[in-house]
Amino acid sequence: MPTPMPAKKVSTEPKKLEQPVQRPATEQEPKPRKTQPTPKPVAKKSVKSVEDDAAEKERFNTAKRKAIEVERIRELKAVADNAMGEDEGRKALRTYNKALYEEMRKIDPEITDRINQIEAAIMRRLAD
Repeated sequence: MPTPMPAKKVSTEPKKLEQPVQRPATEQEPKPRKTQPTPKPVAKKSVKSVEDDAAEKERFNTAKRKAIEVERIRELKAVADNAMGEDEGRKALRTYNKALYEEMRKIDPEITDRINQIEAAIMRRLAD
């Protein structure tokens, strides 16, 4: 016959919770270092530059509307729209855009920088 196990003593005293160990100040873990560089402040556009930008956009759109009315530009657009095949279409669109932006430069030479930026972006997209 197996031997009975001795009965556990049940304490009537409340259990004491262990307190976390307080480390001396010299043993505390160092604060984590920031691993990301501090972001550089972003220059805010002045009200005048925002207005100038809006005016330049309007001049760009006006020049584009005028350029699209030119017969040669409309013909190139029709050729690009009716091109068969992807390669032929890209080539026709590049020709159309070059002519369009060249005409826009003639209409409003003061916004040549903006026209050049947008033309370069479109030509990069059509080069893919």
